Amino acid sequence: MAIESTIYGRFMQKTISSNPMEKSTLICCVQNASEKDDKGGLCLEDRINGLPDVILISILSLLTMKEAGRSSLLSKRWRYIWTYIAALNFDASHIIDAILLADDREKEVEAQRPLYLSWINQVVKSHKAPTIDEFRVHFDFDVTCRFDIDNWLDFFLGFTNCISLTKLMLSNVDVTGQVLKYLLINCPFLEQLFVEEFESLVNLKVPDLAVKLKLLEINLCFNVDSIEIHAMNLVLFKYFGDLINIPFKND
Repeated sequence: MAIESTIYGRFMQKTISSNPMEKSTLICCVQNASEKDDKGGLCLEDRINGLPDVILISILSLLTMKEAGRSSLLSKRWRYIWTYIAALNFDASHIIDAILLADDREKEVEAQRPLYLSWINQVVKSHKAPTIDEFRVHFDFDVTCRFDIDNWLDFFLGFTNCISLTKLMLSNVDVTGQVLKYLLINCPFLEQLFVEEFESLVNLKVPDLAVKLKLLEINLCFNVDSIEIHAMNLVLFKYFGDLINIPFKND
């Protein structure tokens, strides 16, 4: 299975669920369907509880992380089901909405940031799935979050072992050229790499071992001094930033 991961730094974008009411319906059904049907058969709750874990995990994967976490309150059977979800999308759109409406946005960010960090760290600590298909965070981070972000990267890369990673998007993350080079070497199937607003990125060397890399995009990394590309199968390279020398080598 191809893995697509996204790690965002600042809340420059906003993800809006197409129909959050539909996602909530599943949990509401389990909570409210407690009566037997007209023929005296099993109630809907018993029917859902009778499903195998793999089906319940698939159902919870259709919900937001917050809603999936709340399912642990339904019964003892549901307590740890949500911890096996492979797609970890920490949607913070409701928090960002509150920040944008606040009179003092900076103060609201400072108040919400530790709560958001604590939520992600709690989920990461509880996670039991053998793989991760997606890991997405989206908030206004600052330098105080560096330790948490490093731990999330270690967590994600430790589960995936980089083998199946095909697309990686990094924005506003404190990562050096050496770390990117390490990722390129240890992700043999990586085809697309997007890098945006890296203050710590100064020198980047794309090694010839990145044989699958077809698309490389680097934007708004204004501290970059040099980029050297050895990827022989690169099809498209996009760069937006200060004027620098970018040699392409086929060795």
